[in-house]
Amino acid sequence: MKIRVTKDGKGFLAKVTGTPHCLIAYGNSKKEALKELHGILEVHLEISLEEVTEQLQLKDRLQKKLANAV
Repeated sequence: MKIRVTKDGKGFLAKVTGTPHCLIAYGNSKKEALKELHGILEVHLEISLEEVTEQLQLKDRLQKKLANAV
């Protein structure tokens, strides 16, 4: 994974390359583009953590059902 910042018109694009998800942010300066990308990554991480939590809860429920199954 790499973070790349490139000039784009009047501003800059910051993007993460080498991942299955396309994470791109725009800013008027390099710093602003990186800050925007940071915010996007935080949201992405939060969503991922919520998904993992739901999957773990589902796994626990399934284990309980298996333990009670005849």
